[in-house]
Amino acid sequence: MPPKQERGPRPIYYVSPLFFALACVLLAAIIGIFAISNIQREKRLMTRALSQEGMAIGNLVSAGARTMIRRSMMRGELDEESWRQALRQFIDNGSDHTRLRALYLAKDDGTITVHSSPTLEGTVLSEETRAFLRGVRPPDRHDPFRFAIGSGGEEVFQVARPFFSSLNGLMPHHRDMGRGRMGPRGERGLAEVDRFFNTVLQQEYLLVVELDLADYRQAVRAQLTQVALLSFILLLVGSGGIVSLMMLQGLRGSQLRLSRMRAFTDLLVSSLPIGLIATGPDARIRTCNGSACTMLGLEQDQTLGRTFAEALPDYLTGQDSPGMAEDDRTRWEVTLPAADGEKKSLHISRLVLHDDNRPAGTLLLLQDLSQVRALERALARVERDAAIGRMAAGVAHEIRNPLSSIKGLALLLRGRLDNDALAAENLDLLVAEVERLNRSIGELLDFARPGHLETTRVAVDALVARGVALLRSDAQASTVEIRESYRCRDAFITADEDKVLQVILNLGINAIQAMPDGGRLAVTTQCDERTATISIEDSGPGMAPEVLEKVFDPYFTTKPEGTGLGLSMSKKIVEDHGGSITVDSSPGAGTQIAIHLSRS
Repeated sequence: MPPKQERGPRPIYYVSPLFFALACVLLAAIIGIFAISNIQREKRLMTRALSQEGMAIGNLVSAGARTMIRRSMMRGELDEESWRQALRQFIDNGSDHTRLRALYLAKDDGTITVHSSPTLEGTVLSEETRAFLRGVRPPDRHDPFRFAIGSGGEEVFQVARPFFSSLNGLMPHHRDMGRGRMGPRGERGLAEVDRFFNTVLQQEYLLVVELDLADYRQAVRAQLTQVALLSFILLLVGSGGIVSLMMLQGLRGSQLRLSRMRAFTDLLVSSLPIGLIATGPDARIRTCNGSACTMLGLEQDQTLGRTFAEALPDYLTGQDSPGMAEDDRTRWEVTLPAADGEKKSLHISRLVLHDDNRPAGTLLLLQDLSQVRALERALARVERDAAIGRMAAGVAHEIRNPLSSIKGLALLLRGRLDNDALAAENLDLLVAEVERLNRSIGELLDFARPGHLETTRVAVDALVARGVALLRSDAQASTVEIRESYRCRDAFITADEDKVLQVILNLGINAIQAMPDGGRLAVTTQCDERTATISIEDSGPGMAPEVLEKVFDPYFTTKPEGTGLGLSMSKKIVEDHGGSITVDSSPGAGTQIAIHLSRS
């Protein structure tokens, strides 16, 4: 079960890198459209203003020319030369306009009749300008303004309009009105007017106004500056947004990597076979993995957020040992009773965590050394048994030969002292003790030498029932009731039948001898898919813990006449078969010994 951790902030939603590319393209398009639209709008406004200004100047000159013609017609003094001088005066007066670069009257063939610069009078306009002027007249009339190279050779804004189109209807009307007002000139003045109308007004004239583009360019430059500034601001805002999104994207990636690392760390911590308990700077437990909870029998939800003193026993912090040095409290080992009666050995390591030389918490590492200690005890027992075996072999070799000599001499003397009953009885006793001592030496040699098994396929229930039948007479003599329960049915084991039977007899006899005043002996068999278990349980006084620890040690016995090799031999036989033997006993609760053998 992974250790519980505090949940961090909700992750930011993922944004594809393609979005950033599309955002950049869209931002560039918006800035471009915005700039072009504003520049085009400013150009249209300036073009309209220039065209209106040019038309106003043209209307002013045309109106003056009409007034001058009317007055000259009424006086009978209208001729081409006077008209040119008057028109030049109107053009000169109009040239005072600040933005006016040139003002001239041109014929249909492009010849300049009157110009604000007299040196250009009589010159011919360029073909491009003549084409523009022809387009101003119907039926191909188009916008009467354009940007072009003017008569002075500089780029100007030209506005053109027909000059005499509104004067052609004046001749009949003013001729009748002027006939009686011309005074002494009479018919001669009227003839001059007719000649003027027939020579001058019958030609097509166009009045052209050329305006300076300095203000136009300045306005466009100002607009460009404004557009550039606004575009820069928009670019900064858009770039800031994109950078923010990129930073958020990077933060999202960092959060994903951090969450994956945290998940991997949680999985690693939860999978450790070592118990781990860690606190934060506030001395409260932040992490407690499943191994630690299993070793200590704690609930994870009840430990998180609490201090060591509130959630853990004192032996985990070393505070229950006032005499322990501070350095010794970083590593120590405790032995705890387990639920199955076995002792649990825990090795505890305490480490203070630091972050930039500041305490960041405390880490406790718990390691269950029960199996290690059990292996150490088993290794010590094996080494002791090996030493006893070597000693037994040597002792047996040194004692058996003298015993054979003693037995032989005793039998020889027994044959010569038939008449002495007391001596014969003593010699018989001597021979019996020698034989008993020889049997003990034989048992010792059997325990010391490697086991030799003659295995066959044996039915479990039948083998145990045979051993119980051999025990029945001893049980009746001690008023012990035998209860049998066989549950293995047709299960078999591969074993040395005689040796396994010897183990059952040894355990059964010990159980009967433990109940001298009578009792109950329960013999059961139980099998699963892999193991056959033979259990022998008595209702005797049980064993104290210190006796239970040494019950399989050679020559350890609580019986006055016991040799202390019965249980040792039984365990050795079971282990030679690849099985195990366990004892469960407590004072006043009887003893249960179980033999575990592999099924065949």
